[in-house]
Amino acid sequence: MAEATHFCVNLLKVGQQHISSAFGGSKKGEEKFSEGVWLTSDEGIPYLADAQANIICTSSNSFSFGTHTIFIGQVENIMLAPEVSPLLYQDGGFAKAFSLSAGA
Repeated sequence: MAEATHFCVNLLKVGQQHISSAFGGSKKGEEKFSEGVWLTSDEGIPYLADAQANIICTSSNSFSFGTHTIFIGQVENIMLAPEVSPLLYQDGGFAKAFSLSAGA
C-alpha cells in the first residue's frame, strides 16, 4: 500500500462475514484474496466484484499512527451494488441493517 498509486476500499454486504474474517486476521498475505470474487479495475486495482460498494482512490498521503498506517485517497470512481444490504459490525458481532418505520 505504501508504494501504490491507487487503492480500493470495498464495503462488504450481508453474507460476506467470511471475507471480513479473512482480512481481519484469519488469513495472511495473498491468502486473504482466496475469499470472494476479485476483479481488476481499469487502473489495475483489485476489487471485490460482489461487494456492497467499491471506492477506487488515488493515493494522496499516509500517516503512521501507533502500529497502523492511515492512507488518504482522492475518490476517482465508485461502484454500487443494486441491492442495499451492507454488512455491519457492532458490539463485537455482525449485524444487518433494517428500515426504520415512520414512528420509530
